[in-house]
Amino acid sequence: MTCALCSVPVHTQFATPELVGAIVEGGLDPAEDPGWAVSGAGSPAEYARWAGHLCGMTCLRMALGGDAPSLFALRDGALKYGAYTEDVDGTIRGLVYAPFAEYVSEVYGSGPGGVAGLRAL
Repeated sequence: MTCALCSVPVHTQFATPELVGAIVEGGLDPAEDPGWAVSGAGSPAEYARWAGHLCGMTCLRMALGGDAPSLFALRDGALKYGAYTEDVDGTIRGLVYAPFAEYVSEVYGSGPGGVAGLRAL
């Protein structure tokens, strides 16, 4: 999906844009999203657990443009930098700004589509 005004790829943190309302407002279990695999998640359960926490990764995907990695590939990179943490009980915490900024800077640099692109948003 592309923005009609600026031609920038538009992403949501849910794989099927038409289901965002049903998931967010209607209580549809994200595991029921038939497009879950497009997100890069390993399973519907992983997708359902994480998708609601990945709005920051969705914004990063849009800033990186059409060749951006999948949502869960970005999540995996952010996890390596500590931008998301999980409590002992499995509660997902994040997005933690400093490690996220370090991740984006080190992995995507300051060239076109990188950190410079993020600053322009």
